[in-house]
Amino acid sequence: MKKLVSILSLLTIVLTSCSGSDDSGEQVELLNFPRKTIDYYQDSGSTIGSRTGTFQYNGDKLNEIFYNAAQKKVFTYTGDLITKVEFYEASVVRYIENFNYSNGKLSSYDKFDLLTNRNESIAYTHQSDGTVTYQKLIYSTSVSNPTETITGTLFFQNGNLVKDDYVYTFNNSSTNEINYVERLFQYDSKINPYKNIKGFSLLLPWVNEMNINNLILDYSYVDAFMNGVLFSSYVVAKEFDLQYDERQFPIRFDYYTNEDLGGNTLYLTRITNVEY
Repeated sequence: MKKLVSILSLLTIVLTSCSGSDDSGEQVELLNFPRKTIDYYQDSGSTIGSRTGTFQYNGDKLNEIFYNAAQKKVFTYTGDLITKVEFYEASVVRYIENFNYSNGKLSSYDKFDLLTNRNESIAYTHQSDGTVTYQKLIYSTSVSNPTETITGTLFFQNGNLVKDDYVYTFNNSSTNEINYVERLFQYDSKINPYKNIKGFSLLLPWVNEMNINNLILDYSYVDAFMNGVLFSSYVVAKEFDLQYDERQFPIRFDYYTNEDLGGNTLYLTRITNVEY
């Protein structure tokens, strides 16, 4: 288990990462594509399950991630852009993700859960200062009446998403709950193993895969208001400890979080090994 880092320390880290130069260009051409990932799910220090994903490519385009006879993720490209991802469970499509683009940049994203009918839709606007503003609508049962609305701004530095400021509104007339969130990210100096897969750098909803470097801290600072009164402030923390091979490619990610239990203690919940 681990302890939360302080807010001041994280802000210092993020600001430091923003001011550095991007010297990753020389490493990009050396990076091999991931061929296999093995996730080991953890509980109280013990492995309680695992899942292996095998990657299939056509050149630098990812065709499929095969997990087992009943589970896989299938990618559809239009030209060099990923436009659809389908995730199969029990050999039938469970989730569909659609990506739409304008002038080579992601303009909208939709995710459909065909089992529960929970859908989400995000519209992106790319600003002249390099930021991206967005509105996300979440529908629990009906596509005509969103139950949750998120509006925010994404900030980037050296090819990495470093901050996401957003307002999270629950459309419940009895509580009028609104959350104000500042989400901060920190990265290592090594190349993300997904970086050279065609189209991945444009997938804004895929935080772990779309950045140039590897995510090591993901902290969300939340102020929750009900009927205009602050009733809770808390931190949702995610941390990744990485190991590298002799070429400095990441080969293991240990994932710690307090997301389910809250508090200041982060628990190891997943270990991911990567093979190239």
